[in-house]
Amino acid sequence: MKKMLLAVSGIISLSMSAHAQITKKSVLLGGDLGFATQKTDESIATDDKRKLNSFFISPTIGIAIKENLVVGGSINYRTQTDKSEALDYRNKYDGYGAGVFVRRYKPIGKSGFYVFGQAGLGVQQTKQEIKDLGTSAIERNTITSIAANAFPGISFAVSRKFHLESGFNNLITISYAGEKREQGMAGNMNTYKSSGFGLTTSLSNAQSAFYVGFRVLLAK
Repeated sequence: MKKMLLAVSGIISLSMSAHAQITKKSVLLGGDLGFATQKTDESIATDDKRKLNSFFISPTIGIAIKENLVVGGSINYRTQTDKSEALDYRNKYDGYGAGVFVRRYKPIGKSGFYVFGQAGLGVQQTKQEIKDLGTSAIERNTITSIAANAFPGISFAVSRKFHLESGFNNLITISYAGEKREQGMAGNMNTYKSSGFGLTTSLSNAQSAFYVGFRVLLAK
């Protein structure tokens, strides 16, 4: 009986240790990685075959400047190519960016759960080229944007060094974007420029904004 009580006591102590506060100088590592390839054969209806390839990576690092308060940064890169045989075009997209963030955790008792709020500021540039392979007509779009965003989330400490989390990306976003568009044939391009501010919320597309991820915590 005594051994059983000691074992239970040890498990409780381990659980409490794993669910401790996020201490000052702890390092938070994480990120997102995704890729997809899709082939569509519509030869019966439209005599078309399409192929889509995409890849996305975004590593993140942060440091706790005090208990349960993390500041950090991230970089990202995305590429996507969409090609249609029947329409004889290729749509290529490349984007990259960087940002900084601050995240505040609030532990829910000693349950291992945390709620958090995150605010960030980032810059992003995307380049898109749509090319008609039959006529050599080209459209190039370059968009540079600066955005501030905020969103809530919830995290669970599976262990002292591993947290599962979920939330709504970019619940509120304020942005400024400038666009440069070029259209025409090689050697004879027309250029258009535009810019503007925007205020958006991901609630209009909550299904795609909701995410599940993880963070690695290197505690001091």
